[in-house]
Parts: sequence; structure tokens; C-alpha cells
Amino acid sequence: MRRVLPVLLLFLAACVAQPPERAPLPDVEDVLPAVAGCQLNVGDPLGVRVVTVSSTGAAAGALEEGDIITSIEGMATVTRPDLSEIMAEFGPGEEIEVAYMRDRSAASASLTLGANPQDGARGMIGVTVQTAFETIDLDSATDTIAPSPTARPIQVGGDLYLVDPVSNAWQGMGITPPAETRWVSTSTGIFSVTGTDPIQVLDLLSGETVADDGFNDWTPLRLIGSVADHLLVVVSAEIPDQPGFVNLGMAAFDPRAGETAWVSPVSNEFGIPVAAFGSPDDSAFLAVGAEPESGEQMGVGLFNAAGAVQTTTGLDSLGTPIGWHDDTQMAFRTSQGIVSIHDFIDGSTETFELPENLFGSEAAAVGDGENLLVVGERTLLLQSLTDPALSSPLATNCRIGRTGDPGWGV
Repeated sequence: MRRVLPVLLLFLAACVAQPPERAPLPDVEDVLPAVAGCQLNVGDPLGVRVVTVSSTGAAAGALEEGDIITSIEGMATVTRPDLSEIMAEFGPGEEIEVAYMRDRSAASASLTLGANPQDGARGMIGVTVQTAFETIDLDSATDTIAPSPTARPIQVGGDLYLVDPVSNAWQGMGITPPAETRWVSTSTGIFSVTGTDPIQVLDLLSGETVADDGFNDWTPLRLIGSVADHLLVVVSAEIPDQPGFVNLGMAAFDPRAGETAWVSPVSNEFGIPVAAFGSPDDSAFLAVGAEPESGEQMGVGLFNAAGAVQTTTGLDSLGTPIGWHDDTQMAFRTSQGIVSIHDFIDGSTETFELPENLFGSEAAAVGDGENLLVVGERTLLLQSLTDPALSSPLATNCRIGRTGDPGWGV
């Protein structure tokens, strides 16, 4: 068992610590230009939206920013990759018919293609584009999210929303989590903890505290994740006759029944548990341990649903876990530009390169075996791992916060 001085437990309380005082900042309006409100993309793709038009390209004077290209020579351009694939068939100097929508009205234009500077054999329209969707504001996110292994809660503008990134659907939940307090989602609920000492589990859907059975005489410290319908909680217990020392463990707590299923002590080599990811089939979870003083990742282990260690060999070398890629594979952020997918069945690991514009962005596995959720600067993207060109914005100009685990409602 791990013995930890109480001062090191301050690491677990970092999520509720107040930031130090800073020098006064200028008004935002004096530094940044005004921006449009947060927009969520919903539904199926509408076509390919024109973002910019080159003043010397084929589209100059014909297409405008905001136009939605719907076809080239009668071939539908539903997404940006569709447009790229179609344009590969045409060379410089060829004339093509472009159908598009402008202000909800259909129109068309004949364009004589220029040369693509990266491939002289390919023609170029002279626009930058992105896949277009219907957009709504936060108050209009009223769709009901159907049960799905890829649906999850996410914090946008401080409030919780449900999103299924695969079907491009959003639902407002009317919940504002307590400030600076970690929240955790299960397949049926969203939970946080109170600021009391000792802490209590708070059901964010009902707003009520959850009765508990005393956590088998351990003291709850922090929520780190979930497996099935059980919350995973870091717990501590004083060591008899050794003042100032405590043992640490992980507990599985059923918030619906108010019962502790098990408590598993944490080894010295693992560190303090700081995050956990329940597997899609609820049979296991991956936990991350951190060094008490620095907070740096110290151990990564696969545990079964009863809290018993299955393996820790080599997992820490893969990087930071970012969620289950599918039923048997875990995604790791190995570096800024590399995501590794490790298969727990055959022990294999496959690596993928991210587009350079995503270096440094936060990422989470979607759970569909294909995509990542990427949080950029006020943007949420659905990014394909296998095809860098497949990148769709889910939310733009939004303050994106914590992302919950997938599997809501399953």
C-alpha cells in the first residue's frame, strides 16, 4: 500500500484551488475584435462552403465567401473530400460547371480552371472550403440525443450539452456544473462532488446529494471516472498508529444504490490516480497515476471491473490515454503530432500522424474506431485518424470545456 503525507494530498485538491492574483488585464474589447456567437453544426452535410476566394483564381468574380458548392459537372460535392476527389479529374484550362447555393437560392457558374501550384496537372478553382452544415446557437440545441456508444456530455460556455459527434446532434441539458469542480458521466447520469469535508457525491441531474454507505470506512477525495454505472473514486484511510500517513485506493461506487462495490489499494509504483476510462463493454477500465509533487504521469494500468490489475507493462511509454478507440483498443496521445492505438487483445500498437494545424490541441477518442474529437481555439472538430482531409467542425467560436466519456444512454 502507498503511504502518503497529507501535504501531498493537496495535489488532489488542485481542481478546487484558487488561481493566484494577477495584474489587471485590459478590457477584451480593447484587445480582440468582436466575434459572432457560438454556433453548433447539426445534421447532414449541405455541401462545401466557400471560406475565401482568391482574387486571381478561376472563381474570382463568380463565387463569393459563404456560397455552398453543391456539385461540379453534375457530380455532388457533399463534403470537402468529395470536392477534392472530383477536382482530381480536371486539369488546368478546362471549363467546369459549378452549381452552388447563395442566400438559399440556387445558381451556377462556368469556370476556367487555373493550375494547382502543388500539382501542375490538376486544375484549381481558387477557393478555400470547408464542409457546410446547418448551424444553430446554443439556445436552439433542443434535439433529443438517442442512446449511442458515441454520445457524450460536453461543457460548452460553462453549461453541459449532450453531443453525438457521429450524427452531428446536440441537446442542451440545463446544467451548470459547480465551478472548478470535476464532473464525471456514467451511462445514466452526471455526478460531481460537494465542497464539504468530507465530500459528498452530487447528482447533477437532480441537484441532490447522493446517500452513501461510508465507502467501506475510506474517505472519498476525488472522482476520476466511471465503469459501467459505477463512479470511480480516489479514497484514503489513515494508517493506525502512524500519524500523518494515509493509504490511497480506488473505489467503485454505485450512486443509484448508494453502495460501494469494492476498494482497491494503490501501489507505490502507480502514483496517485487522476483519471480513469471505463471500457465500452463495462468489463474493465484504464487508470492513470500521477507523481504526487509534480503531477507528471507516473503509471498507466488496465484493471478489470472488480479493481484487479490486468496489466501495466509498457502502457506508460505510449503517452497520455485519451479514451477508448473501440471495444478493445485505447487511444494515446504519444506526442503533439502522433496518436497511438493500442489493442489489448493482440498487444499490437498502430500510430497515426495528425495534421500540423492540430499540434498542441486537446483530443479525445470518439469511440467509433475512426475519429477523434479535437478542441482547438474556440472550435470543436471531428477529425479522422486515417484521412487528414476528413475534418468536420462540430462547434465554432465556442468556449469548450471538459468532455465526458462516450456511451451516454447506452
